[in-house]
Amino acid sequence: MGGAEIAGELVANLQSEGTIILRSTARMFGDVEAKNLVVEEGAVVVGTIALGSKDSNRCRAAGTECGRPRAPHCERGQGVGLVQCA
Repeated sequence: MGGAEIAGELVANLQSEGTIILRSTARMFGDVEAKNLVVEEGAVVVGTIALGSKDSNRCRAAGTECGRPRAPHCERGQGVGLVQCA
């Protein structure tokens, strides 16, 4: 998929080689994999998000970060859409 704009409720996994835009009224329940992601204030996302090129995501899955320092460890917190990073 080249890109997507979500303004309502979507219960599905979404993959895009382009940009995904989640409008303020969006309610996304599923995993997102995209080159770019725009999330307006008020949008809800429940799921995992992987951004960047597929090569970058492959490196992250292998735990190498493609030569960059590893990102902080994040876990979903209590409640909907909360993320806590160490």
